[in-house]
Parts: sequence; structure tokens; C-alpha cells
Amino acid sequence: MGFADISSRTAILQAIEESDSMGRPAFLAEYGFSEARRYFLVWRGQLYDSKRSWGVAHRYEFPTLRSQR
Repeated sequence: MGFADISSRTAILQAIEESDSMGRPAFLAEYGFSEARRYFLVWRGQLYDSKRSWGVAHRYEFPTLRSQR
């Protein structure tokens, strides 16, 4: 699954809300992402790590999918 699979604005906003409530360092650690270096999502003047935001939005939009770790 990739960026184009996300069609729910709500899922992205839920990921942003979760990030805001946890704070960036805790949010990155929780989901195993590193800090973005190049690409960011901009929402209401704030920068969010793009891969992390979309990755967590996948979780909200497709809650029955699980990682194959």
C-alpha cells in the first residue's frame, strides 16, 4: 500500500491529532519511524513527517490490516 491508497481526510487528520497529543519524539518512537529529512505534510502552519503521517493514517483507514513483521 502506498500514499495513493489513502482516500480518507479523516484518517489523515486522526494521525495528525495523535501526533499532536503524543508529541513528535514519542510518536516517532511508538511507530518506529525516523525523522523526515525532506518531505513534510503541512497542516495549519505545522510540519509533520510525511511518511509517518501517511503510515499512521493507513492504520486509521484500514484498521483490519496488520503488519507482517
